[in-house]
Amino acid sequence: MIDLARILLLAVLLTTCVLVSSGQTNTAQLTGIVTDTSGAVVPDTKITVTNVDTGIGRTTVSNAAGLYTVPVLNPGNYRIKVEQRGFRPVTRSGIALHANQAARIDFVLDVGEAKESILVTADAPLLQNESATLGDLVNQEAVQDLPLNGRNFINLAQLTAGANEGLPNAITSGNRPDERRRTSTVSINGQVDVVNNFLIDGMDNNERGVGTIVVKPSIDAIREFKVLTNVYAAEFGRTAGGIINLVTQSGTNEIHGSLFEFFRNDKLDAKNFFDSPIRPIPPLRQNQYGGSIGGPVSRNRTFFFGDFEAFKSRRSDTFLNTIPTEQMKSGDFAGIKPIFDPLSIREDPAQPDGFLRTRFPADLIPASRLSPIALKYVDLYPTAQIPALANNYLSNAVKKEDSYTTDIRLDHGISQNDLFYARYSFNHTGSLIPGPLPRKGDIEPGGSTNYVGPATQVAQGLHLNYVHIVSPQMVAELKGGYSRYSIATLPPNYGKNVSQEFGIPNANLDLLSSGLTLVTISGYLPLGDSGSIPINVIDNTFQYLGSLTYSRDRHTIKAGADFRRCQYTKFNEPSGRGLYSFNSNFTNDPSGAVPRSGDAMASFLLGFPHATQRYRLLVWPGLRMSEVAAYVQDDWKVSSSLTLNLGVRWELFTPVTEVADRIGNIDLAAGKLLVAGKDGVSRTAGVPTDWKNIAPRFGFAWTMSPSTVLRGGYGITWVPAIGGSISSMATPPFTSSLAVSNTPLTPTNSLSDGFPLPIPDSTDPLLVSGGINSASLDRKTPKVQQYNLTLQQKVAANVMVSASYVGALSRNQWNVFNVNLASPGPGPIAPRRQYAKLFPNLSNIRMHESTGTGNYHALQMNLEHRMSRGLNLSANYTWAHSIDDNIGVSSGGKPSAGPYPQLSTNRSLERGNSDLDIRHRFVVLSNYALPFGNNLRGVAGVLGKGWQINGVLVLQSGQSFTVSNSSSRANTGGGDRPNRVGVGTLPNPTIHRYIDAAAFELQPLYQIGNAGRNILYGPSQKGLDCSVFKEFALRERMQLQFRTEFFNLTNTPKFSVPNGSFGTAAFGTINSTGNSTSRQIQFALKLLF
Repeated sequence: MIDLARILLLAVLLTTCVLVSSGQTNTAQLTGIVTDTSGAVVPDTKITVTNVDTGIGRTTVSNAAGLYTVPVLNPGNYRIKVEQRGFRPVTRSGIALHANQAARIDFVLDVGEAKESILVTADAPLLQNESATLGDLVNQEAVQDLPLNGRNFINLAQLTAGANEGLPNAITSGNRPDERRRTSTVSINGQVDVVNNFLIDGMDNNERGVGTIVVKPSIDAIREFKVLTNVYAAEFGRTAGGIINLVTQSGTNEIHGSLFEFFRNDKLDAKNFFDSPIRPIPPLRQNQYGGSIGGPVSRNRTFFFGDFEAFKSRRSDTFLNTIPTEQMKSGDFAGIKPIFDPLSIREDPAQPDGFLRTRFPADLIPASRLSPIALKYVDLYPTAQIPALANNYLSNAVKKEDSYTTDIRLDHGISQNDLFYARYSFNHTGSLIPGPLPRKGDIEPGGSTNYVGPATQVAQGLHLNYVHIVSPQMVAELKGGYSRYSIATLPPNYGKNVSQEFGIPNANLDLLSSGLTLVTISGYLPLGDSGSIPINVIDNTFQYLGSLTYSRDRHTIKAGADFRRCQYTKFNEPSGRGLYSFNSNFTNDPSGAVPRSGDAMASFLLGFPHATQRYRLLVWPGLRMSEVAAYVQDDWKVSSSLTLNLGVRWELFTPVTEVADRIGNIDLAAGKLLVAGKDGVSRTAGVPTDWKNIAPRFGFAWTMSPSTVLRGGYGITWVPAIGGSISSMATPPFTSSLAVSNTPLTPTNSLSDGFPLPIPDSTDPLLVSGGINSASLDRKTPKVQQYNLTLQQKVAANVMVSASYVGALSRNQWNVFNVNLASPGPGPIAPRRQYAKLFPNLSNIRMHESTGTGNYHALQMNLEHRMSRGLNLSANYTWAHSIDDNIGVSSGGKPSAGPYPQLSTNRSLERGNSDLDIRHRFVVLSNYALPFGNNLRGVAGVLGKGWQINGVLVLQSGQSFTVSNSSSRANTGGGDRPNRVGVGTLPNPTIHRYIDAAAFELQPLYQIGNAGRNILYGPSQKGLDCSVFKEFALRERMQLQFRTEFFNLTNTPKFSVPNGSFGTAAFGTINSTGNSTSRQIQFALKLLF
C-alpha cells in the first residue's frame, strides 16, 4: 500500500543524500586537458569561459592531471581563455555549446610572456568522444530555416536516425478528431510514440493521459533541441523511446527579435490523389503570425525574452451523405421499400418456427403510429438536394482553429556564483469541428458519430532554475516546475436539454448529460450529439529536481534525485445522454417472401430501436500518481583517449490512487470485483508497487586517433503508466450501464420509454455484465535494455560519418486485450469464455497487463557536413527490424484497431513484426546559401544576392500490416486471421490490387489460421519538402526575409496500407493517402532584427 506520506519521506531522504532534489539537464559541459608542447600536463592553469552573448563568465583551474571541467553551462556561443605563468595565454572563440553536450576542448600552451597572447577561432568538435549516448542535435538554424508545415518542431524530431512519424492513426497525429492540435507523434527505435520523455529546459513536459507533449513553444522561442535515442546518462529516465529536450531562447546583451506571418490557402494546394476531378479543393485560409523580442535589462547580468504566435485556420470540408427524402419523413415509403408493421408479428402456420407480419397499406405508416419524438428528430434533416435515395445531400462545413502561444523568460545573474532564470509558457487552442447538417433554429442536428462540436485545449508550464557555483570544482542546480494541460471537448448542444424537450425521459439529468441523444439509423446520417463527448481532462504535474556536479582528478561526478506529483482528472462517458440504434429488422418481412423489405428510417419513425445503451460515470475521478528517482554518474577520464560513463538510476512509479478511493479492479483468481480501500483492498485497488527499478548505465568513448572514435554502451530504462493504463479503473460501483437489445421480432422498448434513472452497477460477480476495464494484479514496471556500438570517422575538416549498431530489448511492456475470449468451437460463445463460471455475464474483460516483449535491431548511419561554402548538410540511413507481441496497444496508449489476440490463452500467436517495423529509412536535410551575387551592387545586388535553399528528403519503406478475416471463423468472440498458403505479394502491385488474394484462404471453422501478425508491408513512401528564401538587408542588423515553402514538392502520394479484411470486395485495395498531404505551398514574410 502506497500513500503520499511514504513517498514524501522517501523524497526527503533522497534529497538529503544528494544535497539537492533531482536533476535533468538542458545544459552543456566543457572539459579538456591542458598540456605544453612536450605533451606534459600543465596543472593549476586558469581557464575562463565566457558566454559572448551575455558576457557572463565562469572560471576554473586545471587539476594535477591537467584536466579541467566546467559543468552546467547554458547553450550558447562561448570564448575560452587559458592563462598560466610562463606560458603565452590562449583565447579560443567560436565555440558553440548545445544542450546535453559534453564538449572536449584541449589546449597546448607555448612558453612565452603573458603579453604574447594567441587568438584561435575554433569550430565545435565534430566527434563525440565523451559519451556513448546516441542522438541528434537540431540547432537554431535548422529550427528556423527548414520547411515546417504549421511551424511544428516535432516534424524535425521525426527526422533523427531511428525515428519516424509513427502510426498514421495515432491519437497524437493531429489527424484524428479527438486531437485538436497539430501532430505530436514521433516513434523512436521501434517504440510507440507515447513512451517518449518530453522535456523543456530540462523540465517535465509530458501529458500523462495520452503520453504526448504539454507545451509547444513558438518556433521563434526555440534555441535548439536534442533528440536522445539510445543509452542515456543516468540523469535521464522514464522512457522506452527517446528523450526530446527542448531549450528555449534567452535574451542577450543586444536587442534581437522577429516579426512574421506565414500564409496558406487552397489556391496554392494540389488535389488529393483520391479526390474527384470535378470536385473543387475545399476552401482553406490559414495564417500564422507573431513575433519575438529579447535583450538586456541590465547588461552582462539580467536578460529578457518574450514571444507571441497566433494560428488561425478555416478549412471547409465537403460531405456527400444520405438523408431521408421529404416523402420518407412523413412515413410514406411507397415506391421505395415494402414496409411491414412490427406490432403485427405472428407465427407462420405454413412454416415451423416461421413468422409473418402485415404490410402497411401502400407502404404508408399511419400518422397516428409515427413517434412524436422521431418526428422532431427527422425535422432536423434538411431537404435533399439531389433526387436520389442515396448520396443525396452535399454540404460544406467550415472547421475552425484558433490557437495562441506565448513564452516569457527572464535570466538573472545574482552574483558571479549564482544564476537564476524563470520561464512561463502558455498555449491555447480553440477549435470547432462542424457536422455535415445545417443548424435548425437553436439546435445542432449533429450528423456524425465523431467529435463534432467546440473544444478548448490549454497548456501551461512554469519553470524556475537556480545554479550555485559552490567552488570551481562543484556546482549545484535546483529546479522547480509546474505544468497543466486541460481539455474541454463539448457537444454542439451542450447546456440545452434538447432530449427532454423532444420527450425522451431521463436523458438529460445534469449539465454533463445535456444535449441531444444520439440516434444512429442504418444507411442514413445519424442525428444528435456524439456519445463520446463531453470530454473534460485536467492534468497537473508538479516537479522538484536538481543536481550536484563535482569534479576531482579524472572524475566528474553528478548526483541527483527527482520527485514528481501527478494529478489526473478525466470525465468521459461513452454515452452519457444515451444512444439509440435503428435498423430494418422491425419493418421487414420476417418470412423473406418480399425481398428488400424494411427500412431503418421506417423503424425509427415508429420509434422502435433495435439497441438502447447508456453508460454513466457516477463520479468525477481524481487520480493521483507519484514518480520518484535518484541517480549518480561518474564520467571517468581513464586517459587522454578513453572516457568511461558509469552510472546507476533508481525509479519508482506508484500505481494510481483516487482521492476518495473511487476506483476498482477485478480479481480473476478469486472471482470477485475489488473496490479500493474496502474489505482489505489497497488504495491502488490491488495493483502492486514495483520497487525494484534499478537502471545501470555504462558507456565508453575511445579516441583511437584524432579522426576516429569508437564508443558504445548499455543501459536500462523504465517506463511509467500511460494512456488507458492510468484511467482504466472506472468500474462498478462507480459506473452505471444500460444495454438493451430488442429481439428481431418484437420490440420491447421505444423512444418514448426513455432511460431508467442511473443506479450503481453491481459488484456481484454473478450480476456484473457487458465489459469491464481492469489492471493486472501482478503488474510490473516496463523496462527496455538499450545498447549500441558506434564508429565515428572524421573524413574532412568539416565532414563526419558514423555507423552504429543499435539494439533494444523490451520486457514487461503494456498489453491491453480481452482476457475473456472463448475457446474456438461451435455454438454459443458465452459458456466457452475463459471466465464464464466466475463471471457468467461478462463478455469483455479488458486487462491492462505488463506482459509484452519486443526486440529492435538496427544499423544507423549518419553523415554530417558542417557549414562550408554556404552548405550545411546532414543525412542518416536506418536499416532496422522490430518484433513484438504488444497486442492491443498502439499509439496514444489506446487499444489498437483490428482483432484482439486470436486466443487469450496463447498470446505467442501475436508475436511478429511490430506495427512500427519500418525496415528502411533515408533522410537528408540541407541548407544552402547560394554563392552568387555577393559582390553585386545596386539593383543587381538587391535582386541577385541573399538567396537560400533548404530541403528535407525522406525515403521510407512501407508500413507493416495484418491480414485478418472479415468475420470470425474460430467463433471466440474476437477476431482471427486466415490461413496463409502463399507469399501474398505481387510483382507489380497497384492500388486496385496490392495483395495476392490467392495467397490466403479461410481456415476451417472453429480453428485458428496460420497467418501471422504484420506479415505484409504497404507501399514505400517518398517526400520532398523545400523552401526558398530571399533576404533583403535593410540596415546593418535588420533583414527582411521572403519565403516560399513547398511541402510534398513533387506531389507524390503516400498511400496508406491496403485493406487487409480478407473476404471483402475491398480486400487488397488502397483508397486513401492516410495522414499525408498533396503538394502545399506556403508564403511567409519575416523581419529579423
